[in-house]
Amino acid sequence: MTDRAICVCRPPCRNAQRANALQSSIELAQQMLDIFSQREQVLQQALEAWQDARASHCAVLREQEMQLQRADWRARLERVCGELRAAAAEHEGKAAQLRGAQGALDSGAAVAGNGGGQSSVEEVRDEATAIR
Repeated sequence: MTDRAICVCRPPCRNAQRANALQSSIELAQQMLDIFSQREQVLQQALEAWQDARASHCAVLREQEMQLQRADWRARLERVCGELRAAAAEHEGKAAQLRGAQGALDSGAAVAGNGGGQSSVEEVRDEATAIR
């Protein structure tokens, strides 16, 4: 019977060891699950922070592009305004010439009379055409 008692004792010891090992494995697996859950949360927060930073950088980039476009339009506007000022000055010069020619015509027409006035008008028109 002693053999039998020894045989009976061994299987429960083995089962207890297996149960302890299984319990340790379960606890370890639970710890690993907790760690992975924490890592997932950290990674999720990092992803959200990266997405926020990306959105912020995109907004800054859009603003910079708009400023560049405004600067480009401002430069174009200034160039066109300069061209318009130059054209206005040129037209003012031509207008002064035409006024001078018209004054000469009026004084010439008064001296020459009615007959001489028509030829002077044609001369002024020719001068105006040449100035243009």
